[in-house]
Amino acid sequence: IGMKTGSGINNKVVPLEDGKTHDFLFHGLTINVGGTGTTESSKSETTKTTSGSKVDTANKIIYNLIPQDKDYTAAADDATGNNTMNAAPGEEIVVDWTVKNDQGTAGLQMTFDLSGVNYVKDSGEKGAAYKGDPEFNQENVESTGEINYAYASSTERTAADDAVIYSFTIKAPESGSATIGMKTGSGINNKVVPLED
Repeated sequence: IGMKTGSGINNKVVPLEDGKTHDFLFHGLTINVGGTGTTESSKSETTKTTSGSKVDTANKIIYNLIPQDKDYTAAADDATGNNTMNAAPGEEIVVDWTVKNDQGTAGLQMTFDLSGVNYVKDSGEKGAAYKGDPEFNQENVESTGEINYAYASSTERTAADDAVIYSFTIKAPESGSATIGMKTGSGINNKVVPLED
């Protein structure tokens, strides 16, 4: 699962000054089926990778999709690329969507592409990153492989580092690999709205 890009897809973070935009860095989750060390029930210390292009994260919000209580290799905060894990065929995995370097968020809308995995219906659960109640639209996931998340609140709008925004459960494919992440394309609007908008 990862961020989608393409014609008509608008991934952006809008800063406090109206009319300007900030980029954000999004690390999806790549699941490799049949690897070693796949199904540990407790999370071990993760290893940072150096793969991917280096980016300046000073003014970027960093989003991650990571497996809950599973071993995984983390993408470096200052580099592009996905977090990765090994999984057994069809293994059920709870995925946490986390945030770092939040700069004050009044609203958030993102669409995930889950077409490479099997989403466990009604498994979405709000995390503690923000006070407001989000809308997690899973209506079309079985037909389109995508879920839309939208959030807005008037209180507690700056998340702590590594706070969980939302969690959901997927099943790994039976073979090969799959990446889940942000979807992009015509009519898809992934954005982060700042406190003063």
